[in-house]
Amino acid sequence: MSEEKKKLTSISVLLSSTYQTWSKNLLKFIRIYLWGLLYALIPFVVLFSLMLLNMLSGLRHNVVFMIISIFIGLIAFLFLIYFLIRTIITQFILIKHDYHGQELALYRESAHYFWPYLWLKFLIALIIFLWLLFLIIPLFLFFIIPWTVATIVLLLAFIPAFIFIVFYSLAIYVFFFEKKKGLSAIKRSRRLIKDYWWPMAGRFLLIIALTFLIEFIVSWPLNYLSTGGLWAIIYNILINIIIYLILPFILLFFYRLYRDLVKIKD
Repeated sequence: MSEEKKKLTSISVLLSSTYQTWSKNLLKFIRIYLWGLLYALIPFVVLFSLMLLNMLSGLRHNVVFMIISIFIGLIAFLFLIYFLIRTIITQFILIKHDYHGQELALYRESAHYFWPYLWLKFLIALIIFLWLLFLIIPLFLFFIIPWTVATIVLLLAFIPAFIFIVFYSLAIYVFFFEKKKGLSAIKRSRRLIKDYWWPMAGRFLLIIALTFLIEFIVSWPLNYLSTGGLWAIIYNILINIIIYLILPFILLFFYRLYRDLVKIKD
């Protein structure tokens, strides 16, 4: 059968198989989050302690103390982000190990992938930004052409950005499962999706729509809770937990698409 005639797994089968894998391994993903939160607790305590010192002591008027606090606070915040990003990396590692392995060991392994992962994410964002920047130049034409025309051109400029987002959406999977880094992973992702952009774009939009729909539904009760109240705060925490639990489902969804395309192309 020719490559052009081969099709991706149907959306219904894709969603069903993704859900089965997600539900079967949900506890493992939760434990990964818990280890990440445990590690992140150290910089969080540092940040919280600095806030208390600034609020309760007279040192907040001391310039030297303020400078030291800002410096330590910045470092603590960066470590907080570092430990949380590693929870995402660990989820990829869990998938890579076919859902086997002790979660703490997998989380520790994520440190090895952190900088290459961050560099790849930066490269993807930079390339998309440069394409978008090139096409956003019409924004500056508001002063010399009718604003309606400039607005239309500006909105159209986001279309190429979406095109490249889809093309590069599998670069992270290439990085983890094929050990390609940087531009090599990005080029490989583009080659995989070539000739399958429309099916990928449709599935991309579907998962975005489903995510927003779930978030909209679970957020609806907030309309009936007083803003800033205790129950509103608790419910916001619950919403964030639900969103974090959806993330592994999205990772698995695109992983199955990645496997489909590798099977077709290779």
